[in-house]
Amino acid sequence: MHVNKQISVNGRAVVLRDTIFKSLQGPITLSIAGHDDVAPLTILESRTFDSARYDQMSPESMLHMIRRGNGVMILARKGGQLMGYALVLFRKNSRK
Repeated sequence: MHVNKQISVNGRAVVLRDTIFKSLQGPITLSIAGHDDVAPLTILESRTFDSARYDQMSPESMLHMIRRGNGVMILARKGGQLMGYALVLFRKNSRK
């Protein structure tokens, strides 16, 4: 059985797929993404976002952000399994 939940983000309806609703009990580990994380990130991206309705981040874009992007990609893992990520972007010439 699939459980989907519809929420609103910036006035647009977004459907969250059932993979997001797995139990999150237990420790969550945060880490900075590295080169080896591109493949699992790509799988997570395709399972989370419907490519017919939303743009997905390409593996090349993810690798760029990990290598030399103007931000940091933070991964959330539970039991070694990738559960999600946050991409924090920084403006050039902003105050530290």
